[in-house]
Amino acid sequence: MDTIGKRIKYARKKKKLTQIDIYKKTGISSGNLSDIENNKSYPSAQALISLNRELGVSIDWILTGRENVQNSFLTRESQNEYRAEELLPLTDQEKEMLWMYRRLDARDREDAKGIIEMKYWRSRGELLPDP
Repeated sequence: MDTIGKRIKYARKKKKLTQIDIYKKTGISSGNLSDIENNKSYPSAQALISLNRELGVSIDWILTGRENVQNSFLTRESQNEYRAEELLPLTDQEKEMLWMYRRLDARDREDAKGIIEMKYWRSRGELLPDP
């Protein structure tokens, strides 16, 4: 999706919202939203904030198609050793997996984490380290 309008329309449809739904939730008129989605105008700062809240997407993503990647995270390289890696934008598949993971209960999250750890260490040709 190469435009702001396409990204907003995609996020709205993914949440199964109509332009009228957006109007009711944000006050952005369906005519204004239509112009934004068809790249005839750009959203105001207030509209961006409202769309961020209602669509559950970042303003960075709306404007650029990319998430803010200035953060870093830690990865475990050995049993007691961590290192920082640049946080790259999530792929659509990673976003979908994260969406599903967040909807699991605590026990199922632990199970999923264990499976991913096992697959990760096996792909490196190593045994899963002791906790």
